[in-house]
Amino acid sequence: MAATGGKSPIGRSWSEPVSGGIAPDIPGKPGGGSMKSTGVSARIGRRELLSTGAALLAGGCVHCRFPPPAGVELAAISDAHAHFFNAADLPVAGFTKFVLIPRYFPSLPDFALALVDIIAFVAKTLSLSASEELRQLSRAGSIGGQAPSQADFAKRAAQAHRIGLGDVAPVADRLSAFTVRDGPGRRASHQALARLFGAEESSLETRRAAHLEERDFLAIIARDSDARPSATPTAPNRPRPQPAAEPEDGLQCPAGRDEAPPASQAQQQESVRTLLRWAWLMCQPRCAHVETYLKTIAKPEAQVRDAINLLVDFDRWLDDRPARGSGMREQVEYWTRYGDVSANLPGRIRLHSFAGFDPLRDAEERVLEGREAGQTSLAAMKRWVLAGRDPSSVERHRITGFKLYPPMGFRPDSNAGLEIGEARGGIAIHARWRDAGVGRVGAEIDRSLEDFFEFCVRENVPVFTHARESNIALPGQELAPSPAYWLTRIEEIVRRYPGMPPLRLCIGHFDMFSCHKGPSTDHDVLRRALALNRPDTAGRRKARIYFDFSFDVRILQGDGRTLLEELAGICKSAGDDGDAIMFGSDWIMLANQSNAADFLAAAHAAAMQVDFWRERADKLFRANLISYLTPAPGPGRRV
Repeated sequence: MAATGGKSPIGRSWSEPVSGGIAPDIPGKPGGGSMKSTGVSARIGRRELLSTGAALLAGGCVHCRFPPPAGVELAAISDAHAHFFNAADLPVAGFTKFVLIPRYFPSLPDFALALVDIIAFVAKTLSLSASEELRQLSRAGSIGGQAPSQADFAKRAAQAHRIGLGDVAPVADRLSAFTVRDGPGRRASHQALARLFGAEESSLETRRAAHLEERDFLAIIARDSDARPSATPTAPNRPRPQPAAEPEDGLQCPAGRDEAPPASQAQQQESVRTLLRWAWLMCQPRCAHVETYLKTIAKPEAQVRDAINLLVDFDRWLDDRPARGSGMREQVEYWTRYGDVSANLPGRIRLHSFAGFDPLRDAEERVLEGREAGQTSLAAMKRWVLAGRDPSSVERHRITGFKLYPPMGFRPDSNAGLEIGEARGGIAIHARWRDAGVGRVGAEIDRSLEDFFEFCVRENVPVFTHARESNIALPGQELAPSPAYWLTRIEEIVRRYPGMPPLRLCIGHFDMFSCHKGPSTDHDVLRRALALNRPDTAGRRKARIYFDFSFDVRILQGDGRTLLEELAGICKSAGDDGDAIMFGSDWIMLANQSNAADFLAAAHAAAMQVDFWRERADKLFRANLISYLTPAPGPGRRV
C-alpha cells in the first residue's frame, strides 16, 4: 500500500529519524553485541571485508545478492518473528511425519509414507548444510553454483518416487528410515500418491505400476492451476478421503476436528501441493531466504532493518536430526559469520539470532548421557549469549537470545504430570528412557527449565516462544504452548528472583484466536500480562512481556482491523500505551502463501483504520522490537 499524503507512519514521517537506525548502545549487531555506525568490523580483516562486501553488492554470488542501497532514505521496519533456516537445519523427515502429516491428514492417508520419502530425499540431496554454505560464504562472500530450481526439485522427487515404488527407502540412513504403523507398505504408499493425482494403473499383462514423472511433480508445485496434472479419480482403489486443512488457515487451527467433513480428492491434492511447495522452498539456501524476504516483506517507502532470526531444536521429540553439518552449533556459526560479512554494508538488515533451546535435549544429555554441567548444549549456548553481547568478541558463535518451542510436548511452567504416550515421536522417547524411567521425563524437563530461566533472568537474556496451538508433535499436548502457562512461569520467576531484572519474553503468534478451550482466553492473558508489565510506584516492573501477531490469517484475508481493534481495546482498558504489541511475519512459513507480499501492507492498512494504532504505528512496526531487544538496568549482568 503506497503512503498517502506523506503521512504514513511506515513512510519517512515516523517519529524516529530513519538514518539513526539503532542507537550504538542497543544490541543491534547480527548475532548480538553493539553495532558501531562506522569503521571496519572487528571480527574480519579490512581487506576481506571489502572484497566480501564488493562481491555481495555487485551480485558476485548467486544467492547472496542483496538489493542495492536505496537512492532515497527509507523508513525502518522491525520484524519480531522470522526464520531463515533451510531443510538441512530441520529433522525434516520426523517433522513431516509427526507434525505436518497429522496436521494436514489426521487419519493418516495411504500416501503418507510416500510424502515422507519424497520430502526427506529432496531435502537431503538438494539442501546445503550450514557448514557447506559457511565455507562458500567465507570465500569472499561467494556462494558458487545455482540455487535449486523447481525443475531440480521435480527431478529429485520423481527419483525418490521411483525408488519408493521399488519398495526401497529412497534415503538409506535414519533421515527417512520410517514406517507408518498400521499403514500400507512403501510401494503401496507411492502407488496411492500416484492414484491421487490421476496416474492410471497399467494392464495386468505388463504389470507396471502407475507412477508420477518429473513433469507431474513440476506441475504439482506450480501455482498455475492450468499446469496441474489431471485430478480424475481412478477406481476401484481410490485413496480414502481424509480431512485436510485449508492452506490459508492451517497455522491457526490443526486440521481434523471431529466436525470437519471428509476431504475431497481435490482438497487432498491441494494439501499435498502445499507440503511439496513448502519442501521446495525449504531446499533454498539461507542467503536466498533473506534476499527473497527483503523483496517480499517491504513497502515502497520502507524496508526491514531489524529482524529476529529464530532457530529451532526439534530433534529429540521427533526422533530425527538435521543433516550432517547443520546442527545448532553449525547454524549459529553460519549466522554469526553472515552478520560479520554484512555488518558494514550500507542499509543491510540486522539479524538478531535466537538459538533453539529444548529442555528434553538438556534432560537427556544430563541423565541419559551423563554429561557434566559445563558440557551440555545449554552450557555452550550460555557462552554464545555472553559472547554475543560483547562488541569486541571474535568468537565464532554469538547469539542474542533463545527460542523455545512448547508445541513439541512440554509446558513452560510445570511438567510434573507429563504423560508421553507411545505414539509418533513418543515411541522413541519411551525407548530411550526405558532404563532411567519414563516417569522421570517431566521432572527432568522441569529441572532443565529451572536452570534455563535462572540464567535468562540473571543475565538479562530475551526469550521467545511459539504460543499457538499448531505444529503439535505429540497427541494430547495441544494446550502445551498456551500463553496462560507462560504467565504462571513469569509469576514464579517474580517470586523466586526478587529484585532481579524482569524476564523479557515475546509470545509469538498471539492472535486472540484459540482452537481449544485452554486455561484462559487470549483476552485474559493479554490483560494479565499488561498488568505484570505495569511499573509500580518505584518504577519497577514484574515482567517485560511482548506479543507478536505474525502470520495472522485475518490479516491475510483482509480483516486485520478486527484483530487490531481487539488489541487496542484491551491496551486502553489496561492503561497501556501500545508498548507490548509487535509486527511479525513468520517468514519463511509465510512465503508459502500466494499473497505473502501483501502481509505487511495489509497489516499496515489495518493499523491505519484503528485510531489507537494509527497514532502508535512506529511502536507497532519498529520501536517495540527495539525495546524488547534492549536489556533493562538492574542487579543482573548489563550490556
